[in-house]
Parts: sequence; structure tokens; C-alpha cells
Amino acid sequence: MKATGSLEPSEKQQDTAENASKIADFQHEEESEILGSAGLYTMVLQETYARVDSLEVLQMKRPAIQASVG
Repeated sequence: MKATGSLEPSEKQQDTAENASKIADFQHEEESEILGSAGLYTMVLQETYARVDSLEVLQMKRPAIQASVG
């Protein structure tokens, strides 16, 4: 380093590269969390739709079931 406290060009390049690497790592972590959340949300939606489909099938069969029981 110079006596004035400024960084040499190679030190600036190294700091810039390190900062860019940290930013890229952070962005990757954020993207992973977002994709993980989206995947979980998709699974919950699929389960919800499956349950709704099951309820609709039961409602369609309800009169026949009541007739056979009643």
C-alpha cells in the first residue's frame, strides 16, 4: 500500500473480484431460497387441488351412497 492509504491497482482488482464473488454467492443463495419456496408452494397447491378433486368426486357419488345406505 502507498503511504496515502489508497489501494494499489492489483489490490483494487482483488477487492473488486472478492466483492463480485460475495455478491454472486448471495444472489445464488437468494435464488435458491426463492426456488425452494416456489417448489413448496407448488406442492401445497397440488395437494390442495387433489383434495378438491376428491371432494368433488365424493359429492357426485353422495346421492348414490345415501340411496344405498338409506
